[in-house]
Amino acid sequence: MAETVLTVSGLKKYFPITVSGRGLYREKRVLKALDGVSFTIRKGETLGLVGESGCGKSTLAKIIMRLLPVTDGQIVYGDTDVTRLSTKQLRPLRRRVQMIFQDPYASLNPRETVRELLAAPLESMELGEPRERTVKIHKALDSIGLDTSFLEKYPHEMSGGQRQRIAVARAMISKPDLVVCDEPVSALDVSVRGQILNLMKRLQREQGLSYLFISHDFGNVRYLCDRVAVMYLGRIVEEGTKQDIFDRAVHPYTKALLSANPVPDIRQQGKRVMLRGDTAGAVYIPSGCAFRTRCPHATEGCSKGGGRLLTPLKRADGDTHSSACPRYPAL
Repeated sequence: MAETVLTVSGLKKYFPITVSGRGLYREKRVLKALDGVSFTIRKGETLGLVGESGCGKSTLAKIIMRLLPVTDGQIVYGDTDVTRLSTKQLRPLRRRVQMIFQDPYASLNPRETVRELLAAPLESMELGEPRERTVKIHKALDSIGLDTSFLEKYPHEMSGGQRQRIAVARAMISKPDLVVCDEPVSALDVSVRGQILNLMKRLQREQGLSYLFISHDFGNVRYLCDRVAVMYLGRIVEEGTKQDIFDRAVHPYTKALLSANPVPDIRQQGKRVMLRGDTAGAVYIPSGCAFRTRCPHATEGCSKGGGRLLTPLKRADGDTHSSACPRYPAL
């Protein structure tokens, strides 16, 4: 079995907030952005993370990068626990984990040329001498399909697809073990999305990279990912291989998401699963199964502690498919 690149155990992130009450009364509450998230990513593997807006996907990405402090839980890069490390202690480990953000225009410094953007991580991590860095920059440009004429261009002088290619090159130039991708193609045209996904897949094959791929688009997830985790209100409610999630999903929330995913041939569109109500919100999470207030199969028992933890499903082939639905396989 391939070595483990990232291990996340019982990760929690709570934000203290103040909510309005009646009149001038204001109440202090806790927003549970993440509430006990656990998973692993192995070398050369892509884990897809899907879920509605506001479920905690981007917060999870920032915490894995240690851009936000952890409330509780553990983050381990390989065999190094980085959960409580200081900024100074993290510096030698930054090379191992990089991130591609959703909007390349916002994530690239508009005052820097492509040469400066690609040189920044090399200089910050003190990787190589100046001449070696120049070689690395040229190789990075070549790997994303751009020539050296782009070196003196600024972000505003390039298209969205070209900017995102630069963002990909900047993340890859330090030869990381893991790249956290926070919806890296959602702001691009459909034709450009395919080019970036193909680029990411090729670089993964050439460099042995691992990805945490966050997306709303199940088509992108099906194409790029090996395993998929489905998140709802700060908890993972189902996790398994790509085939498990797309062909053998068991959690009602996963089934609802899949039913809303458009397909090219409308004749192949299955029956739409309509959910009742709106997302409860991370401040007032229901007891037991957080999804029970919207679930078409919910019973009184769903409020009594079930649905908080992933439970491995009994599979003859020894697969790791797991679900948090307390009623499976009764559904």
